[in-house]
Amino acid sequence: MSRTETSLVKSIAKLQSDPLTSPTRTFYVRPCGSSTKTMEVFNLTKRTTTYWGTDEFKAEDRELVWNSYLEPYLTVKWPKLRTADVFQEARGGRIATMEAPLLLSGTTRLTFPSESPRPSQELRVRPVRFVGANEWFVRDNVVYVWELSPRHFGRGYSLYSYLWGRKRQVGRYFQDDKHKTGGALLLDTGRVDEMVEVLTCLAVLTKHR
Repeated sequence: MSRTETSLVKSIAKLQSDPLTSPTRTFYVRPCGSSTKTMEVFNLTKRTTTYWGTDEFKAEDRELVWNSYLEPYLTVKWPKLRTADVFQEARGGRIATMEAPLLLSGTTRLTFPSESPRPSQELRVRPVRFVGANEWFVRDNVVYVWELSPRHFGRGYSLYSYLWGRKRQVGRYFQDDKHKTGGALLLDTGRVDEMVEVLTCLAVLTKHR
């Protein structure tokens, strides 16, 4: 990462942002431990009835996932220690491969096979600082940053976009349990590709779980 990129990404954290007001998609990552070899994501869009961001909202999400027999939106499997395959049965199978770094200071790489319905451009999710939980990536010349937000229920993240000097919140992840990875993920898909948001969130969660 160049010095210019480093300075830009670090400066984004200091900016005030437009808040996330009307998320268009709701997902839920089923809670799992650090040694779990499978991670599942469920699409709960239009299924929730409570206001997002409340305790009732979190409880409703858990209830839907555990008791409604929903098919996963995405399934992540680790055939190797630091390499995971991402599957979406509705799209015919594997849609991406996620390669996690050995160290927290490293880069997570998301690549897409030729038969994947997703764009073939590789996504690189990198730490904002050498040691820290915030991660960033670039998509279509727009910088995005996943920022750790401890004020969210337990441990959570906010996704911000940065373009033409303006910072916008385009996603929020609410951690359900401090000891397990999993919780609700809210996205504004009018500002960034839905799959990109979900996959980069999973990359961050996997790296820091």
